[in-house]
Amino acid sequence: TICRKWQKLQRRKGMDSDILVVFRSRVQTMDFIYRCQTLGISATSMSTPRQINIGCGLSARIHEGYYTKVKMLLQYNRYSAFVGIYKMTYNIPKRIY
Repeated sequence: TICRKWQKLQRRKGMDSDILVVFRSRVQTMDFIYRCQTLGISATSMSTPRQINIGCGLSARIHEGYYTKVKMLLQYNRYSAFVGIYKMTYNIPKRIY
């Protein structure tokens, strides 16, 4: 009730705790999402925000709680088109890895 209203308010303000994993290749983005899902990490595709202005236009959206698993997965698979991990704060992307 109150908690759900607070969560909705946070999402409207762009304060939800999701990270974006950005690649230069759509194929690698989709492969990364598939690998995340096979490991039980909830990952979806979304358009890369204009402010980032790099990549193929498609990013993987993942809850911030999976950050360490995501980093390990990226290091293990060594994606050649990997650009970085970004956290959206008030609709302003900030690179965190």
